[in-house]
Amino acid sequence: MAVAYLFPGQGFPNLDGERALYEESAAVRKVYDDADRFLGYSLSALCFGDDVSALAATDVQQPALYVAGLARWAYAREQGWPRAAYLAGHSMGEITALAAAESLTFFAGLHLVRERGRLMHGMSDGGMIALLGLELESAESLTLQAANESNAVLNLSNDNAPLQQVVSGEERALDRVTELAKAAGARVIRLPIPMGSHCALMADVSAEFKTILDDTPVNSPKIPVISNLTAEPLPAPRRIRDELSRQLVERVRWRESMLTLRGRGVATFIEIGPDDKLSGLMKRIDRKATRRTFEQFLSEQRERNGA
Repeated sequence: MAVAYLFPGQGFPNLDGERALYEESAAVRKVYDDADRFLGYSLSALCFGDDVSALAATDVQQPALYVAGLARWAYAREQGWPRAAYLAGHSMGEITALAAAESLTFFAGLHLVRERGRLMHGMSDGGMIALLGLELESAESLTLQAANESNAVLNLSNDNAPLQQVVSGEERALDRVTELAKAAGARVIRLPIPMGSHCALMADVSAEFKTILDDTPVNSPKIPVISNLTAEPLPAPRRIRDELSRQLVERVRWRESMLTLRGRGVATFIEIGPDDKLSGLMKRIDRKATRRTFEQFLSEQRERNGA
């Protein structure tokens, strides 16, 4: 049965288990130690510390998610976990997936997420809300209506799962789509992200990030990586650079990406990051798929090995 590994993106990470992995695994230690030297500060201390608010800022959080993801990927490979048929990363996690596939070197990817986080950290416009309970077509229609009625930027930024989308944009447009969605019977949740990501508000960030990408060495992935924008495997390096720039202003098609993997014979999905959000989305997308968080699969492996 084919296996796909999934890497999470922006979001408040749960890194409670990182110190134990660091102490157990030489491969994990190398990832964190290399990151600390490259960044010029102790990211590992922030990830292993008790002050979770230290990871709240985007310019710290994105490198932390990237390094945690690749540390766990290094651990999985060190322990002989199942071979990956495909990789996919949600939003910023796409960069982590590309580094895991050796399309980017570890340091090139770390440089990209550091710069991406820095550029986004300077943004203070807009926000993001989740719409729960609407079909995609209805969410798209209400988003367009709210944008027109408020004369403000509003885009459907994430198609995460059936009946679960995210919209991003300016505050007055978010207020209006909230009213419309609630009137249509949807549940609305404001996300703790102080900016409108994956929408037109990120145009300047996208343009500046493109100049950074143009100077970044990119290779063809050794493991196929599914695109956030097309829900198909990413092709040549030039298209990968274009993808990572456009992704900041365009929709993340996560539901379609997971259906693509199912259609290509993937039966098992292992979330390689320090959380369970993508496993939860997969449950909504296809309950027949086998889903495991990193911790669940690790526990199963240890039981199987008598550890």
